[in-house]
Amino acid sequence: MNYIYDILVNLGDKPYDFYDWNLDDTIEHIRKIPLFHVSSIILKELRECRIVIREEMMEKLNNKTEVFAKKGIELIPYACLFSDGMEVLAIEFNHQGVSVFKSKLLLEEEEEVLEVVSRIPESQISYTMIGKEEMEVFKTRKEVEFLEEFDQELSRLKKEQAQKLRYLYYECFNKKEENVNIIVKEIKKSLKENFHDTYPQLYQFFKLTSVKK
Repeated sequence: MNYIYDILVNLGDKPYDFYDWNLDDTIEHIRKIPLFHVSSIILKELRECRIVIREEMMEKLNNKTEVFAKKGIELIPYACLFSDGMEVLAIEFNHQGVSVFKSKLLLEEEEEVLEVVSRIPESQISYTMIGKEEMEVFKTRKEVEFLEEFDQELSRLKKEQAQKLRYLYYECFNKKEENVNIIVKEIKKSLKENFHDTYPQLYQFFKLTSVKK
């Protein structure tokens, strides 16, 4: 089995690019982790789907991933790196073999892994896809998180601060509207159809008015 040593991973619900890692994320310093060279088709499925690996794969991975910890070295029972020679994906599996956490790598560390992958043969991985992962391909993590919080804030403003909602609408769209239902509908429509034009205006508005982003 091939291993990669001394890398950082940000194992979470979604495999964020390194520039989307947050300061409060739990970044783990991997001492050693198995590496598998797979086809681009397989890597795409591993990235976009929730999967279950077979028992023989779990046996290969069992306690092979080591993590630096305060009290020494700890083990991640089932984890590994997959790469098609173009990108690298870290996945942690639970004790039923289900993929639960994923991570991309820092750019320099990914390049080092890709160099290793180019020298090892492809592996055939036995797994079953059990569902698609929800992914926002064209939005950054910051933008996705803003949208989730903004949707809640819209509902709050509609109930508690209608005048502020009217002001937001005027500032962003240069139009007056008294009906808050129309305002919410138009804002959501604009975010859906013209996200990259609407998002900066909304973000700045909430930043300036000290509303949580």
